[in-house]
This record gives sequence, structure tokens and C-alpha cells, in this order.
Amino acid sequence: RDPGLGTAIRQLVAAGALPEALVAAHDDLSRALVLLRLLAPGAAVPASLGPPAGAMLARGLGCDAFAAATERLTLAKAAVRLAWNDLLQTRRSD
Repeated sequence: RDPGLGTAIRQLVAAGALPEALVAAHDDLSRALVLLRLLAPGAAVPASLGPPAGAMLARGLGCDAFAAATERLTLAKAAVRLAWNDLLQTRRSD
């Protein structure tokens, strides 16, 4: 057994219990969390990063610019929110 969330998500996707988009969403959000903790300890909002840290975050996420990284993270958060809402709807209708 692997206690890692990434492994659990991949297994649940493989079993058809979660949408495939959650794999990339988890990877992007996890990477961003680690990078933000390294680049700006204690920062609450990514907009509070200076340009050099924003550029490093973008590169760490495979993006050319901070705006692209922000958009990528927004999409990742939306994928998680949609999957969560789908799970709640399923439970309510059971």
C-alpha cells in the first residue's frame, strides 16, 4: 500500500471513480505548493510574489510566464472543485 495522495488519485482514476483531469490537477497543485513554500514562506496569495519568484514558479510549472502559471493553477483548482461536486451529487442521489 502506498499512502501517497497522488498514487491514490491515479488508482481511483484507473478504477473509474474519479475523472482523469484530477491526475494533472493534483500534480500541478502539489508542485505549486512546494514551490510556493520554497519561494515565499508564509505567503498567502501568489500575487504577493515578486517578479523573480513568479518567474521561478512559472518555470517550475512548465509555463513561460506567471500569468500562464496562474491560469494553469486556476484550471487545476476548477477540476478538483468539479470532481468534488460530482462526488457530493452522487452521494446525495444514492
